[in-house]
Amino acid sequence: IDCGHFVSRKYMNTRYMEENTEPQCRKCNRFGEGAKDVFAINLQKKYGEDILQKLNDKRNEIKQFFSAELEELIVIYKAKVKELEIKKLGRVGDK
Repeated sequence: IDCGHFVSRKYMNTRYMEENTEPQCRKCNRFGEGAKDVFAINLQKKYGEDILQKLNDKRNEIKQFFSAELEELIVIYKAKVKELEIKKLGRVGDK
């Protein structure tokens, strides 16, 4: 599974927004241009009708991440992965 993005990862302001990402199969994400139509429909169902406009507006804002911000994101997402492992498997993985 890949991490698909509605707004391209090249736009740093939306790159790490959870509202901009969803799991996708590799084929759709890498070779099917992210199946944008289906992706958009699913985002609207999950976050509301205005999410596409919100993401498109936000992508053009300039964002430069500092090391501390990226380190904080790493801590947050490692904790979320651990939480998902516990929820799904009932235990933490070996790593």
